[in-house]
Amino acid sequence: MREGLKLGEMQELVIVKKVDFGVYLATAFETAQDRVLLPIKQVPADSGVGDKINVFLYRESSDRMIATVTQPKLMMG
Repeated sequence: MREGLKLGEMQELVIVKKVDFGVYLATAFETAQDRVLLPIKQVPADSGVGDKINVFLYRESSDRMIATVTQPKLMMG
């Protein structure tokens, strides 16, 4: 698992890059190479690079880590 990114937990991450299909999040700009995608449908309308977002990290069907702003009913721990 990626250092700093916690699978199965809600956590506050910072937007480090905007792309057409969403934004990339990381624990800080210094660790931007270690990032996770938040799909465009989940990105708050008024957010930009440098903003912090509270997200949940999970693995999608192709085993890639992805973020969602939706809080799950069950979490690890």
